[in-house]
Parts: sequence; C-alpha cells; structure tokens
Amino acid sequence: MWRLIDMKAEFGIRLPVSGPLASPDGIARIAKEAESYGFDSICVHDHLVIDREARYHFSAGLAESVDDRQEKGLSVTDFYEATTTLAYAAGLTKRVKLGPSAFVLPWRHPVLFAKQSATLQELSCGRFIPALCIGRYPAGFEATNLPFKERGRIFDEALELLKLLLSSDKEVLFNGRYFKCRIDPICPRPVDLPLWIGGGHNRIVYRRVARYCRGFLASGTPEQFERSKAGIAEEMRRQERSEHDFRMGRQTFLCLKPSVEEARGLVDQTLHMFYHAPQFNQIRDQMIEETLQTSLIGDPGHVVKAIDEYLRAGVVFSEMRLIGVRDLNEATAMMELFADQVAPSFR
Repeated sequence: MWRLIDMKAEFGIRLPVSGPLASPDGIARIAKEAESYGFDSICVHDHLVIDREARYHFSAGLAESVDDRQEKGLSVTDFYEATTTLAYAAGLTKRVKLGPSAFVLPWRHPVLFAKQSATLQELSCGRFIPALCIGRYPAGFEATNLPFKERGRIFDEALELLKLLLSSDKEVLFNGRYFKCRIDPICPRPVDLPLWIGGGHNRIVYRRVARYCRGFLASGTPEQFERSKAGIAEEMRRQERSEHDFRMGRQTFLCLKPSVEEARGLVDQTLHMFYHAPQFNQIRDQMIEETLQTSLIGDPGHVVKAIDEYLRAGVVFSEMRLIGVRDLNEATAMMELFADQVAPSFR
C-alpha cells in the first residue's frame, strides 16, 4: 500500500458499551476479535446516565436501529459502566491495552478511582491506560449532585489528588475545595500508569497534559493536532519535562468498504442521527461535514492516506468507533478488513 511517510501507528477499537449492539456477548466478542486481529487496544466511552434525547447520539454507530428497537419494546438507553467493562474485557484478553475514551473524572472520587485504577493495572498485567476528561453532558453531574459549571475546577483538583495518590509511597494529606482526605499509600502500587487527557485543542488542556500526563486524546483536523503538538511541547518545557515525553491520539469513526462512495452512503443516516441531540441544533450540518472530513470513511487506500496525514501531524494512535455496521458479524468483518488491508501499512 502506498504511503506518505514511514511511521508506526497504533489502533484501538471501541467496544459496544451502548447502542443496539451493547450486551455482554457483544462486548466479549469485539474484545476478543480485536485481540485476534492484532489491534493495539480496546476502548470504551464513559457516561453515568443518558436521557432519551441522547439515545441516538450514544447508539454506537447504529442510530438508524434505535427506532426499530423502540418499536419492539427493547431498551435504547443501555450503557455499560466503563471501569467495570474494562475489567470484564481484561479477563477475556491477554495482550490488548485497555484505554477508555475517556473517564469523566469530576464525578468520580479520586481516592476510589485511584484504587480502581491501581487494581485494574495489576490485574491486567500493566495494560490499563486511563484517559481523563472534564465531561460534556450535564446529566451525569445532575445525578451526582455536582455543579456542571464548576466541572473544570473540580477536574483540576481531582487530577492533582489522583496523581498524588498514584505516585506517593507515603501518607497523602489533601485539603482542597472539593476533595479532602488523609490516606495511607494506595496498594497495590501501580508500577507504571500513564495518564492521558481527553479534551479540546486549547491552552488549558495543554497545561494539564504538561503537568500531569503522558498523552493527549482529542478529535479534530491534522492542522489542529499540529498546533496542539506545538502548544503541549511549549508547556512541557515550562514544566522542565522533555517535549517528546507525550503522545497524541485521536477519536474517530471508521467505515471501511470497497469504495469511498459505498462507505459514505452507509454512514449518512447514522451521522445525521448521531447529531440529533438538542445541543447540536445550531451546528448539526457543520458537525456532520467536519466528521466526514476527519473520519476514516472510505476504501483501504483512502483510509491509509488519511492516517498518514495524521501521522504527519504527530498523531500516533487512533481510537476508532465503527459505523455503518448492522450487527456483530458486519462489525468483525470490518475489523478483519482493516487488519488485512490497512494496519500492515503501519507496522
């Protein structure tokens, strides 16, 4: 396969934790197939509750199936919890990394989350890579009685405490505005737990990455990632860290078919329904067009070229959400096609 540059890339597949394919069997099958096809990681997204208005947005690439399920009296708002799901998937696999995309940290208490993270890292033999974000949807904050407008400040304090808990071998005494604790060191001690930040392309996120983390996860264009790479490197130097001591990844959709036209035709309805939620009312057309431009939607040659463009910008990891698939057989067939005709170009 023709390529622009000679660099390695890593690829993750999002597990069906929400939407029509969400089930224990579906999660297990995709996790095991991802490992067998040589994918580098399996990923989950993270929400505490979803309302009916958001049911299309969380349909995991099968928005057009939501109405059919409703007519049959089946659930359209199932959503499996991220930490538990990754623990389940860890027991079914041996090699793939476990990478959420991403944990909403503000409504998780840092002490409990540190304990869960250390435990999952130990039980998975070092495969857990937690990515953290501030949260985008108010429902989870309302359910946990947390002020949505203060989520950025809550996140910063929680991140500081979490990093301290995961790195200290002495008693931790913390007296913040939102979190207070006095606790002995977390055990088992995580040997290496690389934190990532999931967020937007802005200076606040860059500073969080530079101060606490080893990875940056976002959506966007290659040009946005180029600017973020430079911004994070600048903040890393200010923290007296090597500007090369971080990696960049992106969230994207994958629809791989024999032709670009076939792939585009399959995802049109899904993307329109994906942006059905009220918060997209004023920007729906813009979001659809941006998604088409930045996603891996097309034939193998088109997808290889798109990945190359992001590699040029410094993006070495792609967390992919399958769309344009109607069942698990179609999902695994698309994964096999990717493993056979796209991934070898980057190994």
